[in-house]
Amino acid sequence: FGEIDVVRATRGQELFETHCVSCHRLQHREESVGYTKVTVGPVEHSLIPGQPPLGTDPLMAKNALREAVDRDGKPIVWKGKNVHLPDQLTDVVTEEILSLRHPIESLLVLLDGLAALLRGETEQPMVTQGIPAYKARPLDGIWATAPYLHNGSVPNLYELLLPPEKRSRTFYVGARTFDPEHVGFLTTKQSEHETLIDTTIQGNSNAGHLYGIDQLTENDRWALVEYQKTL
Repeated sequence: FGEIDVVRATRGQELFETHCVSCHRLQHREESVGYTKVTVGPVEHSLIPGQPPLGTDPLMAKNALREAVDRDGKPIVWKGKNVHLPDQLTDVVTEEILSLRHPIESLLVLLDGLAALLRGETEQPMVTQGIPAYKARPLDGIWATAPYLHNGSVPNLYELLLPPEKRSRTFYVGARTFDPEHVGFLTTKQSEHETLIDTTIQGNSNAGHLYGIDQLTENDRWALVEYQKTL
């Protein structure tokens, strides 16, 4: 997508840190290695007083709930002591850790996370509580992962910042030509290989993910798009 507009991207970063980072945490890979704690957003209930719920299509989350079952007994212990890593893999892991700015601290974070996982002390997912929810993942490389939302119902980053009623009702996926302006792929039919996405079909809804986007100006939207190109 060419050169980044630094002024616009800087404004986008300010907006992102104000409105987005509470859910979509930035992961500074050069700082540490370990687990990234992500926010899990209930589809039909708000996590933030005064804010709307996530409101995206709930079908995938409800399907996951329907297939979930309770397990008896303790978590299965990972038999790591019986796993023999090839020397080449050990060298790669060692070099990766040593290349970090704070290698010792990063290794301790990783080991603490693994220990908690093996002891079964990690946080219980909302699926075990019967709450339909989706993870708000970190947005590293978000510019390369269109279409957006968990069900791929929004074709590009720009439309994700629009109120749902202004998003495309139908569009094609399958083209590999990048759209550097809106940040996604071309959505018009290019050949017989593209597939039509109809957001009026059950499970395909492009609703939700509001969080004040209807209050953004056009300049704000383009600034956020520009900033997300840098992630």
